[in-house]
Amino acid sequence: MSNAETIEELKTKNEELQSSNEKLRAKNFELKRISQDLVNMFDSLQFATVILDKQLRVKRYTPQMKQIFNIQATDIDHVITTLECYLDIPNLRRELLTVIKEGERYQQELEYEGHFFHMSISANKDENGDVYGAILSFEDKTALHQKELELIESETIIKARKERIKKILNGTDNIIFLQGKACEIIHINQQFFNLFPEYKDIEEFKQEHTSIFELFDNEDDEYVSAGYFKEAFPTQLDEKMQRRAKITRNGHTRYFRVTVSPVSLEIGNEEFVVTLSDITELEQEMEKNIKQERILQQQAKMASMGEMIGNIAHQWRQPLNSLATLNTLHMMEFRENNSLSIEQMQEHQEQANLFIQKMSSTIDDFRNFFLPANKQRIHFNLNEAVKRTLGFVQDAYHLHRIQLAIDIDQHTSIKSYQNELEQVLLNLLNNAKDAHLSNKTPEPMVSIRLCQESEGVCLSVQDNAGGIDPKIIDKVFEPYFSTKFEDEGTGIGLYMSKMIIEESMGGKLTIENCKEGVLATIQLPKSDEELT
Repeated sequence: MSNAETIEELKTKNEELQSSNEKLRAKNFELKRISQDLVNMFDSLQFATVILDKQLRVKRYTPQMKQIFNIQATDIDHVITTLECYLDIPNLRRELLTVIKEGERYQQELEYEGHFFHMSISANKDENGDVYGAILSFEDKTALHQKELELIESETIIKARKERIKKILNGTDNIIFLQGKACEIIHINQQFFNLFPEYKDIEEFKQEHTSIFELFDNEDDEYVSAGYFKEAFPTQLDEKMQRRAKITRNGHTRYFRVTVSPVSLEIGNEEFVVTLSDITELEQEMEKNIKQERILQQQAKMASMGEMIGNIAHQWRQPLNSLATLNTLHMMEFRENNSLSIEQMQEHQEQANLFIQKMSSTIDDFRNFFLPANKQRIHFNLNEAVKRTLGFVQDAYHLHRIQLAIDIDQHTSIKSYQNELEQVLLNLLNNAKDAHLSNKTPEPMVSIRLCQESEGVCLSVQDNAGGIDPKIIDKVFEPYFSTKFEDEGTGIGLYMSKMIIEESMGGKLTIENCKEGVLATIQLPKSDEELT
């Protein structure tokens, strides 16, 4: 080969060598960048990490490792187990060597002065899978551990609260159901199973029913039916509902006040608390009271009828006596003259008709007095009402020489139930008369007074018959309580009078002892607006 060829060949090889060097520099630059990226990535780790070789010498570590070991930059290539460690890590060297030998990862939980760490040892392998060292890392779990403790504490509190709520629910006398929007049963408290022992638990109940409402009776219009709440659920989700219901099981009926309240125990989940309060005794007592009230009203009616007949007898006594006297006189004239003229007969007829008309008028007055159709709220003059009532007792008062003192403004009017007020007044006047007769008052007197008050009027009836025994005066308004002998009174007159004044007329009736006898006071509002 000539020199020229040799030089040319060298040039070619030199160019190839320069090209290879350029590629090598480029790869070397790329490797340096990758290496720097790995370094940056390693340094950016938020937990303590150290890279060790097979002899456990330190090759690289993150700044967080200073929290675990007393490690400095000068400790590179020093064996990690020769450095001071702040944590108590038993058998660290053995575990590191075991991971390097076997290639399996090792983990352990550690604690140091209230801090908690998760230690991990991993084998550091090359591209062929050969182990050439280990990676030791520590993750600070203190915050997570604290959260876990808080979670455990919260779960304990929640569990305790659930148990407490369960005890409260099971301890109440009410039946409590928790139902979903579609009426599905979520919870039933123990009281339900106490009242309905034919069901052992919620699962057994759910096998037969989809809702508590299915137990409700359907035949009584006064109580809600089985389908009422199911129909109401879609339309009244935001409203509290309360109704009465009854449940008949095994021939026994119980009555309940049913309350349905919407609740949101979970976001977006609508549920309902269904509470059944047992009102069986209350319903039975109400029914008993209604029957008792009807009996009292009937007895009061019969007592009033007796009073009416007695007063009619008083009213009829004078015209009957006059009629008898008239007949006697005409009989004497007939015997003296053996005949009566037509004029005498006509005069007798006219006089007899006057007495009969008076007696008929008395019947009409009493009939109108007790006529239910007249019991409506009207404007009326109190003086006229008192006079009308006195017309029924005046003969009896006159017969027993009872003085009447009346002090009433002739122009005072109210809007109320006139007939009912007159019935109460009649009862008070009859009581005063009976007290005089029972106590044989030397100079019997009854005073009727009317006075104006800021909120209405006050009508009083007072006698001088000696009063009522203080030991029993508080009982005079109780039904069937009477100060009279058993054959003289029913004990319902004052009871019904108080009901009329206070419940129908919006007023107040009181009885009290005064200086010489009893004072009965009726307080009434003047108009509709003042009635309650």
